[in-house]
Amino acid sequence: MIVTDTLDDAPVGYVFAPTTNLTFTPVDTNKTYAITVARYISAVQLSVVISLFKATKQNKNVSLKWLTNTEINTSYFNIQRRTNAKEFTTIGTVYAKGKGASEYIYRDDKSVNTHICFYRLEIVDKDGIKTYSDIIDIVSNNERLIIAPNPAKDIVTIKGTDVKQIIVVDFKGRIVIAKAVNSGNNINVPLGNLSKGTYVIKAIMNNGEMKTEKLMVE
Repeated sequence: MIVTDTLDDAPVGYVFAPTTNLTFTPVDTNKTYAITVARYISAVQLSVVISLFKATKQNKNVSLKWLTNTEINTSYFNIQRRTNAKEFTTIGTVYAKGKGASEYIYRDDKSVNTHICFYRLEIVDKDGIKTYSDIIDIVSNNERLIIAPNPAKDIVTIKGTDVKQIIVVDFKGRIVIAKAVNSGNNINVPLGNLSKGTYVIKAIMNNGEMKTEKLMVE
């Protein structure tokens, strides 16, 4: 076992296998240092070789798929996720099939409502050695609202997915229309009581996200 503060190159034929991360603050300084407690292991001890790891958005869920070329001593995979600069959190576990080449699929059906998510695999072998896959990311659907017609006169149709509420705001920032949406992706909003001018349509989604578009009323 070694203690190091950098991921130095491993000796020929060996790989760097971190086991845990620690922090410490020397008594003579206020600066905190991060260290990695690790060991080098022979490359032939690697329990798995991953040839593919990808994430695909499926409605509100994220489907994770990975392929292995080699599985020698693999015990299980921890699926880990983070949404910002914070540490990865394990959200699920898939046990290894123990074959020479295998395909795995994991569905993150509790994905958080954020613009981007990062995923990685923590690979644990039967000896407790942990290695990590590459980090992948997936960006949430940033589809814009579709407003037609625009300019509009008597009525406007707003097309959007998972819209919870429509709010129309005038140039002074006052709410002039507030409409709850029960179902459907085509929302008709009457404009008969509005004066000519520029307005902002705000669509509040079921996940709390807000999308805005300008509307001209003739």
